[in-house]
Amino acid sequence: MQRHIPLGYCVAQGKAQIDPENSQVVQAIYQAYDNGASCNAIAKDLTAKGIRTANQKAVWHCCMVGKILENKKYLGDGFYPKMIEEALFQRVQNRRKERAEKLGKSKHPKRA
Repeated sequence: MQRHIPLGYCVAQGKAQIDPENSQVVQAIYQAYDNGASCNAIAKDLTAKGIRTANQKAVWHCCMVGKILENKKYLGDGFYPKMIEEALFQRVQNRRKERAEKLGKSKHPKRA
C-alpha cells in the first residue's frame, strides 16, 4: 500500500483525482526533462520558485524529481487517472537510461 498520494493527485470520496495546480508541476517536470534539463536543474528551479513537494517540503532534491519521472502511476491505472502521455513518458525513460549509461550509473546487479 502506498504511503502517500503522488504529487498532482488528491483523493476525494475514495477516488483519486487530478489536482489541477500540482498536476501542472508534474507536467512541467516531464516537459523540462524532455527538453534537456537535468533532475538537479529541475529541483533547483522548483525550490527557487517556492513550489512544495508532495510532502509539503520547501526544498526539492534531484532524487525527488527522479521518483516523479519514473512513476508509472502518471500513465493512469485502475486507481489513478492518466496525467502524462505514454509517448512523453517513454521519451523521458529512454533519456534517463541514456544519461545513466553515459554517467556510468546503469543499474546492473552486483556480481559476487
